[in-house]
Amino acid sequence: MGKNKILAVLSSTAMGVLLTTALATTVQAADRDFYDVRNKVVYEAADWRNLKDTTKFNDLIGEITDRPEDFVYEFKGHAYDYSKLTEKIMNEKNDNNTYSDAFMKAIKDTDLQQEIPNFKEVKLAVESVSAINANTISVTFNGMKPVEIKLQKALVHGENEVAFEYEGQTFNEKVNYVDHKEVEKEKKKAVKTSIDKINLIGNPAILKLEDEAKVVQARTAVDAATKLGAVDSDIVNLDQLKASEKVIKGLKETLNAKETAIQEAKVALLNLPLEVTLDNEEQVKDAAAKVSKALELKAEKSDFENLWKLENAQEKIGKLNSEKEAQEKLKEAIDKAEKAIEVLPSIEEVKINDKEKVANAKALDEAVKALNPEAVVKGEDVISKLEAKIAELEKVAQKSIKVEKVSAIDKTKVDVKITALTEALTDVTVEVKDNNGNVVEVKPVAVLDVGETVATFTFKTALTANPAGEWTVNGVKFDADAQAAAAKVNAATNQVELLTALKSTYFTGVVDANIAAYKTEIDTNKPYATVADIQKAIDKVNKAGVTGELISDIKDAMDDNNEVALLTLLGDASFERVNADFITQYMAAFKAATAITTSSTVANVQAKIDGVNLVKATAAVTAADTTPATALKADSIAKAQELVSALSEKEVAEKTAKKALQDKIDVANAFAKVKGATTQASLLSALKAPVLKLQNIDDRLAKYYKAEFDKPTGKDAITSVTYNLQTTIVDTGKTAAIADYAKKISEIDDETALADVKALLAELKRLDGTNFTEKINDALLEDYRTVLDAKVATDRDTTIKINGILNTVNSPTAALTVLMDASSALTDADKLLVALKAKTLNITVVDANKDAYFTDIALIKTAAGTDVKAVQKAVNVVNAVVDANAATTAEEMSVALTNHSANLATPNTAFLNLTAQAKLEVAAIVLKGRTADFADSSEVTAAVGATAAAGALKAHKDILDAVNGVNADSEITAIDTELQKVGYKAYNDLDLVDRLAVAEAFKNNLPRKDDGTAITLTYKTLADIIADIDAVL
Repeated sequence: MGKNKILAVLSSTAMGVLLTTALATTVQAADRDFYDVRNKVVYEAADWRNLKDTTKFNDLIGEITDRPEDFVYEFKGHAYDYSKLTEKIMNEKNDNNTYSDAFMKAIKDTDLQQEIPNFKEVKLAVESVSAINANTISVTFNGMKPVEIKLQKALVHGENEVAFEYEGQTFNEKVNYVDHKEVEKEKKKAVKTSIDKINLIGNPAILKLEDEAKVVQARTAVDAATKLGAVDSDIVNLDQLKASEKVIKGLKETLNAKETAIQEAKVALLNLPLEVTLDNEEQVKDAAAKVSKALELKAEKSDFENLWKLENAQEKIGKLNSEKEAQEKLKEAIDKAEKAIEVLPSIEEVKINDKEKVANAKALDEAVKALNPEAVVKGEDVISKLEAKIAELEKVAQKSIKVEKVSAIDKTKVDVKITALTEALTDVTVEVKDNNGNVVEVKPVAVLDVGETVATFTFKTALTANPAGEWTVNGVKFDADAQAAAAKVNAATNQVELLTALKSTYFTGVVDANIAAYKTEIDTNKPYATVADIQKAIDKVNKAGVTGELISDIKDAMDDNNEVALLTLLGDASFERVNADFITQYMAAFKAATAITTSSTVANVQAKIDGVNLVKATAAVTAADTTPATALKADSIAKAQELVSALSEKEVAEKTAKKALQDKIDVANAFAKVKGATTQASLLSALKAPVLKLQNIDDRLAKYYKAEFDKPTGKDAITSVTYNLQTTIVDTGKTAAIADYAKKISEIDDETALADVKALLAELKRLDGTNFTEKINDALLEDYRTVLDAKVATDRDTTIKINGILNTVNSPTAALTVLMDASSALTDADKLLVALKAKTLNITVVDANKDAYFTDIALIKTAAGTDVKAVQKAVNVVNAVVDANAATTAEEMSVALTNHSANLATPNTAFLNLTAQAKLEVAAIVLKGRTADFADSSEVTAAVGATAAAGALKAHKDILDAVNGVNADSEITAIDTELQKVGYKAYNDLDLVDRLAVAEAFKNNLPRKDDGTAITLTYKTLADIIADIDAVL
């Protein structure tokens, strides 16, 4: 039967056999799983009960049929190449064997078995999300068909952030949902706005060119409503707009080209909003183009009284675009950095060949910080940890690659120990020769990663018998007989079998009388990997019987004061960490107060050895870090490191002592690097060593650190770790930098570029912010230069002196005195404007509002008696008055009133505490009640109301109180009376019968408690009331 035919049969037969074994029995964890090696996906048996007879189950069968070579099947802890396993099943199937019988026979073939795949399951990634309805979304994951997911929380109109789970993963995505009820509300609102703006035009028959702006605003509103689905019949006064447009068109036809251009530019300028957003960018560009066209036709800038609006709008659009570009650039940089970090290996898994990947992530993270030092990149803290880990791996990595030792050879594989790899290798193989010199082929290992020290190579064809004699792997010898000898010892179950195994020629010193002790020792620690390990067990048991003799010999050597004999005895395998150079100290320690006696133990002797080693290591560390004649020298540090590395660390106290000494060596090494620095960069790098714990290191001050380092008090004075790097190099370097910048500022003259003046002052302020407290005002740079140049060098050569000079130049006292105008010198608007634009005030004014400033000069004079901030607020208040007079819509009026209320000497919190919608409604009341321009700030305050009990605030509250005063038990006529107060034209224009019908429907929608009691209404805005009216209209 051909392979394709086999696969076709397996799709419905053998596959069913494999799955049936899982479904018919209790499923264990990590058993009977399918591994898709290509896509790194695990199909777990525990889920198959849910997969069966589903599309996903059928998809799995289809994938396996199409590419069986990519799948591995796991059964009872063994993994099988799926393609080979299925062929085996088909070969075993005959009239006497069912498919189940064939399956059970096939899995017993060890030649089919392989390593269980070890990979992390690929995480799902969302490709797209769309809303099906308010409670269901369609999600497409990478490489999958769309799936429907029910949401716990219903979507709302517009963009939503949704969280959901799928196949054990949690996702957070954005999805746009269109609520047609909301769209209908928006359409109704747009229609109302259109009707209102058309009504504002007035009688078409008496229109003037000055009214064109109102006509354009009305047409814009109608177009917006049309986009939302409104039709001409919805806008009941559309004919009025069309007639108005016809009149305006006729008026414009009487103009020449220049006059037409001026008129179109004026309209465009008038329609510019005071608070522009990026949504208004095209509108601003259009206005600019129309002004440019008019100017090309010889119009004058004075023809456009609202030209300031364009200038302000262009400046704001420029800032917004810059901010947007910066935000987008930052977001893009953060996304790139986070994606790079996401794919980094864990600290436990990182290898040297991940270095480039980590460096790339670091570069992307630093690119983010360059854009915004405060930006947070998710997971960025892992980069430095990975760098440290890679550096550690590089330090211990060896360059050569070779087989160091053959650990084991059995029928199926060879285990070897290799020199740690410094780079990853693929398709690695070794040459294995048997005891006859014949090459035994092995399968290549796909990947050996950086740092690997062991490897296993599987024979292409399994051996029929355990290996014997001497084999080699890449020339490294392996005694297979020795391995067999060790195996017999490990397999021994009684003393007779053990003694027989120990009689092998591979073992020496076996004493029959010690067999019971051998068995106890070996049973406790087996299995043993090598005959050498077993020999150590034999020697340990044998030596246990001669310990007393060894200690007695040591005592004799002590009594004879024979260091040579003592050193020979300490060379016994019973002792560790013996240093021949310390034999005199060992002898002295053995004879000390708690001397070694014939009743002492090996442990007592070892403790004495370790004690001497600690003393000598401590002395070596002192020589390496503190003793002036030897400290910080390479040989001293190396000697200390050698002795500290050899110290015992079996006990907690020993570990603590060893770490303390190692920490001192690390500090000595860091000091040595500082002392050995030859460039600014190498010195800066050395100073940054974490073990030095230096504070406030500034990369910009590297040259000053180097200058201090090169002084006699610097490098040559660094003779030990007691040298104060913080004070002598870092802090003194900063002091030198401050002095240097002060000196440079003292050399400023009238030819110094203003950019250089600013740069020098800014750097001195950065370095010495404690003493440099004055702000640097760009408008006063020339004044700074003039005053500094006029001073003698000694009067401007310290931070305090320079700060004092800026304090004098910055002082707004004189400018405030002029504004207070005690002598009544500010007799016209131009003089007041000049006074307001004094550079020392550094406030924002609008030249076009100069007349308004003069009208409210009393407000400005009062503010000048307080401080500069008060003057700015007063100017802002007057600007808001001008804006309130120019406002033609509730939106524009709301912005003006908000600015006015916020900048008053005592802010109007009654207005400011309103919601945005409520502010808009109060603004509409003010706009409707404005019969002439507001003369000054006080008139605006009066119109709004200084408290909720006055002005438009009271009118607004009265309407809300009136409607909130009715409830579900109120009479229909009473409800109608209060609803009319809302002023909603669509309701008020109804005749009495229709109004009462709507009022009744409105009443029926009013809330009641569970017991039927009417609930008090709590409307906060007229819009909420109108929305409920619209719901029943």
